[in-house]
Amino acid sequence: MVSLMRAPKNLETLSGLFGSVTDRTRPFLNRCSETKYLAVTDFSKATDQYFALAKQALEGPEKKIASERKCKEQYHAVKSALESGQLGPELVDALQCLRRTYVQNILRPAMQDYMNSSGTSTRVEKLYECVLQIDGLLEVVQFFGKVQKA
Repeated sequence: MVSLMRAPKNLETLSGLFGSVTDRTRPFLNRCSETKYLAVTDFSKATDQYFALAKQALEGPEKKIASERKCKEQYHAVKSALESGQLGPELVDALQCLRRTYVQNILRPAMQDYMNSSGTSTRVEKLYECVLQIDGLLEVVQFFGKVQKA
C-alpha cells in the first residue's frame, strides 16, 4: 500500500521538475525553431546562429558537460566537429553519442538519487536542461541535412 501511495507523489514530483525545466529551456528551444526556419531562407545565417546556440548549450557558465569525466571524449568529438564547421553526419553522430553517454552516466544516476531523496532538484534540473538543449541542437542539425538535400 505504501508503494502505491508513493507512486503518485513521485509522478507529481517529476511533473513539477520537468515543467520547471521545460519552462526554463523554452527560450533556447524557440531559438532552435527559429534557426530551422531561417535555414530555409538564409542557410548561411542559420549556420551562424546554430554555432552560437551550440556554444551557449555546451559552454555556458552553468554547463559542466566538458568537466564530466564520463563525457569528455564525446564532448570533445562534438567540439571538434563544430570547430571544423561540419554540420553533417559526423556532428549528428557526435551529438547523439554525447547525449546517450550523458543520460546514462550523469542524468540517470542523478535522477535516481533525487527520487531516493538523496539528490537535489536543482542539480537534476540543470542536468536535464543540458539534455534538452542537446536535443534541440540535434533537431536543428538534422533539419539542416534535409534542407541541404532539397
